[in-house]
Amino acid sequence: MSENIPTITWKVTNLDCYPKYDQETDVVFTVHWDCLGNMTVATGSLSGSTYNSRVYGTTGVMYHSGSNFTPYDQLTEPQVLGWTFESMGDAQKANYETAASNAIYTQIDPPVVSPPLPWAPVPPTITVQPVGGTINVGSDYTFNVTATGTEPLGYQWYKNGSVVTEETNTTYTIVSASLNDGGNYNVVVSNAGGIIMSNSATLTISSSI
Repeated sequence: MSENIPTITWKVTNLDCYPKYDQETDVVFTVHWDCLGNMTVATGSLSGSTYNSRVYGTTGVMYHSGSNFTPYDQLTEPQVLGWTFESMGDAQKANYETAASNAIYTQIDPPVVSPPLPWAPVPPTITVQPVGGTINVGSDYTFNVTATGTEPLGYQWYKNGSVVTEETNTTYTIVSASLNDGGNYNVVVSNAGGIIMSNSATLTISSSI
């Protein structure tokens, strides 16, 4: 789209010099440069996303005997870039700028992608968390969890950070609760792709309503 056009900026990163040349000191003969692209997407689904690119290289420049000479410590970046552009020519300069722009467009719409292997296991995700509550002594209470991911999914319930023996299903029911059954409960869901722990659910046991 016309609004999505990269901004190109040239930077000088280093200069190679002859210590002495034609009776002058620190005479530049190679310019190291970066051609930088930057674009914040203005339209479409990626609007607001910023992308950057870098094309870098070197260009040789030549000091001609008898030409005006600027001492090294008085050089400016625009002056050096002027020598660089003159040496590389308009066509080559345009090629570098196009390469920097295309590098950004490639990031936005890559010609080659590496999606996950179709047989790779999908890690578990908990879609319904266990919920706590308050019950009377002697009542039953059931915790539930729902998870997605590549089967088989494994479940292990915990109370106050300790394993609840043999409670390895999507539900965990406390039958005829006593005061000792109060506490914080959660469940760990696992498969070949990874593990995930649920939120903590607090069960409070009351001796009377």
